[in-house]
Amino acid sequence: MTQLSFLALCAFVNRLGLEASSGYGVASKIVNFAMLVPSALMQSMASFVSQNVGAGNPKRAKQSMFTGIGVGLAFGCVVFALVMLKGDILAGFFSTDAAVIQKGFD
Repeated sequence: MTQLSFLALCAFVNRLGLEASSGYGVASKIVNFAMLVPSALMQSMASFVSQNVGAGNPKRAKQSMFTGIGVGLAFGCVVFALVMLKGDILAGFFSTDAAVIQKGFD
């Protein structure tokens, strides 16, 4: 369902013109890059917590879970601030066209 919704969104944005479509592509790259850290944290914390639960060490499992949540939250806040305040600079990493950078920031 998620992939179908992204397909529908892409079809809608393509009707808005080349700049909007390119801006959407740039914004999608930024989102995919930003999701690398939370995805890696999710996978590593799942195995680490489950190993500690299986070893009968629930205190360590709980501590590591909260550490993973804290790191993910801190990273998420930094990425949020970067996207909201300096999104045009981030978009500039993926395109040199000023109109595409502006659409990606929007």
